[in-house]
Amino acid sequence: MIFRQKTIIVAFLMAMSLLSCKGKSHEGEVYCELRPLQTATGWGYEIYVDKKLYIKQEFIPAIDGVHAFKSKEDAMNTGKLVLNKLTHGKKPSVTIEELRDLKIAQ
Repeated sequence: MIFRQKTIIVAFLMAMSLLSCKGKSHEGEVYCELRPLQTATGWGYEIYVDKKLYIKQEFIPAIDGVHAFKSKEDAMNTGKLVLNKLTHGKKPSVTIEELRDLKIAQ
């Protein structure tokens, strides 16, 4: 649990340093990309900023325990939510309610 909290704090601090995060690279903008990540126990996602790994999420955030996403679709839908938050200058954290809204299986 402590590791997850530290990861969230680091991700938040990194996100706050972004001025903007766009899907396409243009002069003066930051390029972001979401990629699926297959793990030994399921799925996760990675977010790259200017082609550098920014967030590596191997487990479902906001829930107790260490559980991988059961499907690639679940991981990518959660990653899209986080990426959307980054593009709008919000904290990249995910709540239990947001996972429920996305119908993420635990």
